[in-house]
Amino acid sequence: MQPLVSDSKNDSKKLVFTGKGLHRVENLRKEIYKISGEDVNLCFMCQKCSSGCPLSFEMDLLPSALLHAIRLNQIQTVIDSKTAYLCLSCMGCTTRCPQGLNIAKIIDSLKIILRRERVQFKEPCIMTFYDSMLCSMMSFGRVYELGMLMLLKLRTGSLFKDVSLGLKMLKKGKLKLLPSFQGSKDIRFIKRRLKTVAGEEI
Repeated sequence: MQPLVSDSKNDSKKLVFTGKGLHRVENLRKEIYKISGEDVNLCFMCQKCSSGCPLSFEMDLLPSALLHAIRLNQIQTVIDSKTAYLCLSCMGCTTRCPQGLNIAKIIDSLKIILRRERVQFKEPCIMTFYDSMLCSMMSFGRVYELGMLMLLKLRTGSLFKDVSLGLKMLKKGKLKLLPSFQGSKDIRFIKRRLKTVAGEEI
């Protein structure tokens, strides 16, 4: 059985956050509550979220263990884990939680904090995918799949990987050659509102 997390009392004091942003985060659980409105303390470690997670076999910390680390404010353990980056946001954990915790929202909030505080990601390719998709959505109002894939290939350097699959998708009409700009004005409005509320560049 996979162990939970280290019980070291000094775990949350190991990092020196100067210049990396995370010096502003003293209590991870409270910071997540501010963003998501979800109280991690409600978790009683039944591990239903972990047993229902389709990617638990790839995670170094099960979702229940990640929640436990957040509750104990073990910032180093949370940063060193790749669990948050592997989360599919499939909501399986959320629907199974007997306490009604929106665990997917908690993990999304954790990713927001790690990104905001400029923490180096354990799975950079996943974050590159997020950035490419967001760039496409901000430019066209919705995801332009072909353009997003081309941008992703340029950023990752894997230009010729999956070319045969891409050609098959083009042939079957699964990828559109030209983008649609429907909804682009709405996206720009949302972006302006976010900048006004958050006071940060999106």
